[in-house]
Amino acid sequence: DVVLTDQVQLDFLMKENRDRLIAALGSGGGSSGGGASASDAAHEARVKAVSEIQVATYDWGGCSRHLSPPFDLIIVSDCVLPKLYPIEPLVDALAALSGPDTIVLMSYEHRTWPEFDPRA
Repeated sequence: DVVLTDQVQLDFLMKENRDRLIAALGSGGGSSGGGASASDAAHEARVKAVSEIQVATYDWGGCSRHLSPPFDLIIVSDCVLPKLYPIEPLVDALAALSGPDTIVLMSYEHRTWPEFDPRA
């Protein structure tokens, strides 16, 4: 299962992004002739997988049962902003959503603005 999570005020954006991806995949693929090809089958599998992406709201530190943890893979993108969000709730959320075999990948943007500088 793939689950996208964010705070409630961004729920609409997650759904919009998922729906755009489904639409983009739906407009591609398809054979130009006779029978179905292996690439058509692969395309249909991708469309099906994307259409099954779940969108859920989740606040770090909140109840995570509705997400059905633990996950095999957790991807955290651009969530490390120490001046805006304390890091401890993120660490607690990762612990709550992880199991012993979970892989966590994190990315963040190095911010040069003083109000976002984690060293300040």
